[in-house]
Amino acid sequence: MMYRTTNNNPLPLIIGVLFFILLMVGFYYLIKGLYAIMLFVAPVLAVIIAVIRYQVYIDYFNWLQRKYKRDILSGITWTVVSIIGFPFLLFFLLFRALTYRAIEKQKKDYFNRYESRESIETEYQEYEIIDEEEN
Repeated sequence: MMYRTTNNNPLPLIIGVLFFILLMVGFYYLIKGLYAIMLFVAPVLAVIIAVIRYQVYIDYFNWLQRKYKRDILSGITWTVVSIIGFPFLLFFLLFRALTYRAIEKQKKDYFNRYESRESIETEYQEYEIIDEEEN
């Protein structure tokens, strides 16, 4: 028969809890520092987003408006999160603006490539009708 020995030493548990607390305090100060830096950069970033693609702001506020129409509590929650996390929201909107700009550039390059060739859609191929009854 196997006997299980129990370890009544609370030291590993205490060390684990202290390490977890230390880790959470470190994350707090890291996020607090990032927030302060991003808050300082936010006005410049807002202007850059407006220059790149102002439609991103309109899309975001339309999305927020749909949240209010669908569920008022969800709309209020997202509004509060947007106000508190304003610098983080601006970096998200910057990413969207840059993505939209890259997609538009790819579309433009794609369509310009085919416009420079002879028009593929308006050309007709000449063909000859073959009667199957001749055989």
